[in-house]
Amino acid sequence: MGTTRILVIGGTYFAGRVFSIYASRREDIELTCVNRGSRPLRRDNVTELVADRTDAAALKRALRGASFDAVIDFCAYHAGDVRAIFESGVTYGRYVLLSTVNVYQPDAPSPQDEATPRSTVEQISARPGYPPELVDYLSGKRRLEDELLDCCADANTGWTILRPSFIYGPFDYTPRLLTYLNWLAHGDPLPFPDDSRSRFSFIYVKDLAQLLFKVLETPATRNQAYNLAAPDAVDWPRFEACLGALPSATPQRCEHLSVAQIDEQRIPIMFPLEGDEWYAGDKIARDVGGFTFTTFEQGLAETWDILKDVL
Repeated sequence: MGTTRILVIGGTYFAGRVFSIYASRREDIELTCVNRGSRPLRRDNVTELVADRTDAAALKRALRGASFDAVIDFCAYHAGDVRAIFESGVTYGRYVLLSTVNVYQPDAPSPQDEATPRSTVEQISARPGYPPELVDYLSGKRRLEDELLDCCADANTGWTILRPSFIYGPFDYTPRLLTYLNWLAHGDPLPFPDDSRSRFSFIYVKDLAQLLFKVLETPATRNQAYNLAAPDAVDWPRFEACLGALPSATPQRCEHLSVAQIDEQRIPIMFPLEGDEWYAGDKIARDVGGFTFTTFEQGLAETWDILKDVL
């Protein structure tokens, strides 16, 4: 096989950074990253281009005339973000967009698969209790999925949409799992809901990176949308058991509360307390010819081992 030329948009933050690190180690990949330059990779075998994706002139200066086998877009959030890449003058064979499982209708039966109806932008805007920034994020992702399909049809190129569930692992900056690991590192009480029956899906960031390679290597994934979710859904008792198994320098203290008490005390828990965020991720595993997902126990232990001394 020859060299695969990949353009990554936003390849220096969390999932994009992990993918770019793996890609930089492969002799069969020629990797180019375009980002604002605030968090450079500085790795051998990676070409880094500095441009803000919202600056059309800067994108054209960076990309016009360049050609790639694939574009992987980790940081498209607003309508127009994908179209700006198309209009920059770059050419490529396939565009891979990182979206989110939260584009689905939240009241659909669990586990939600790729056949689950998506919410409209109007339905997302009308969801009760959603802060404006979350509405903007989800509305943007929903619009961008359609924007991608329109742009690819106009350009006669292929596409793949990936919808991750909760991503966790090295370089995680989100206040979800990291909040619990911070509490654990500092000996603070770990709050758990004792009356929640919610189930939720994770994807280990290293699995996400490996699945991206498989997507690019597998023609059957062209013009398809996929959930990225490990098959072992997590509920609150399992989540507590997994945290309890981590080696800690300070004694672990668990605090069991009702969902109502958690809400009243405004405890910053960003996993579902009511209802599921449980997704089926077996379609992509089938289409790439099989994939073994990292168990939550293993991924959590690896994440803790990397982060515990810097929290």
